[in-house]
Amino acid sequence: MQALKERHTSRDFRRDPLPPQVLSNLLWAACGINRPASGGRTAPSAHDTQEIGIYVVMADGAYLYDAKANALHLVRVGDLRAWTGLQSFAREAPVSLVYVADFA
Repeated sequence: MQALKERHTSRDFRRDPLPPQVLSNLLWAACGINRPASGGRTAPSAHDTQEIGIYVVMADGAYLYDAKANALHLVRVGDLRAWTGLQSFAREAPVSLVYVADFA
């Protein structure tokens, strides 16, 4: 109950870049492969469809996270951060993660 009483919104975000290893760890935890033999991921999906993808948007461009290679692949050059959210802090965030689902 104490946590609910003290819950509040904070808009005090750091603007310095995320260290590459921290970003790598975050992406692996969000959508990485933790069972290489079967291709099993850290995040479950219904019927093992693995429909979730993650784009990483930074000042220099947008990248698609490749879970199999644990690598980023450049998709588009340029600062697209303003497209990741309607609030002003999205334009200045060092990293935005954009989750997509492909049900095709």
